Amino acid sequence: MFQQSIAILSNLPLHRRVLLLAIPMVLSNITVPLLGLVDAAVIGHLEHSWYLGGVALGSTMISVTFWLLGFLRMSTTGLTAQCFGAEDNRSLGVVFLQGSVMALGFALVFLLLHTFIADLIFSLSSASEEVKHYGYQYFAIRAWSAPAALMNFVLLGWLLGTQNAKAPMWMVIITNVVNIGLDVLFVIGLGWKVEGAALASVIADYSGCVFGLWCVMRTWRQRNLPKLLSLVSEVSRGIGRFVKLNRDIFLRSLCLQATFSFMTFQGAAFGDDIVAANAVLMSFLMIISYGMDGFAYAMEAMVGKAIGAKSRSELVDSLVVPSSGVS
Repeated sequence: MFQQSIAILSNLPLHRRVLLLAIPMVLSNITVPLLGLVDAAVIGHLEHSWYLGGVALGSTMISVTFWLLGFLRMSTTGLTAQCFGAEDNRSLGVVFLQGSVMALGFALVFLLLHTFIADLIFSLSSASEEVKHYGYQYFAIRAWSAPAALMNFVLLGWLLGTQNAKAPMWMVIITNVVNIGLDVLFVIGLGWKVEGAALASVIADYSGCVFGLWCVMRTWRQRNLPKLLSLVSEVSRGIGRFVKLNRDIFLRSLCLQATFSFMTFQGAAFGDDIVAANAVLMSFLMIISYGMDGFAYAMEAMVGKAIGAKSRSELVDSLVVPSSGVS
């Protein structure tokens, strides 16, 4: 077993395949926390710390809500990769439709309940009235990005599952570049303050979604997948497996996001300056976290493909090499 592991680790073509999937996602993922730093820099130049505190509180609540549904990306990646490995084009299309229906369904429920959710969340916070006011303001605007933000999870997962890392990379980069540019324009140029930062994020999410849909349709044509309408009747097929897989990932995400939320709420209790400073520190933490996630994404795609192809040797290779890269 030891010799087998050494042989796998010395397999340069395999390392190259892992890096071709992981490196684009590492580079694109890093732009997400960098965006947080840009938000902090732009909002932090305003005259009061409660602006940054409000954005930190509001964006944390949005992130918690959306990332609790992050299973949409992870489960879509795994199931898509299995269909890709099995060369089952019909199931490949069905998985995309199942993920899209779930994403848009969750988005609709969130939009219907977002006012109630905001009232509940902010009533539990010990932040100052100013921070709560701007946090609520940010949350109310960002809520309208839900359809695009949740669809982006499905688009990223499906593209990664087809072993395509470049399209998701550009999708994330475009989203964040648009966000940064509009942040500067709306907040500094037009003086829209917190509303400007929130609106920039909404437009950026929809920009990334449009580009992601274009990439999916391009892949759809290249692989000659069945027409969408012909797959609608099959959406309910296998949906139970999709839901069961999502349930387990949801519980994991709930624990993770509860920890980050606790830190934000506790910081808010100590004052506007503390919650603003914590927002900056959290961005640095996220750079490391999102960077390492690039290898996790690669592993999800490779393991799913190996399972779909029923290749034990490819499965072992997928488990050993990305893990050694992370360590």
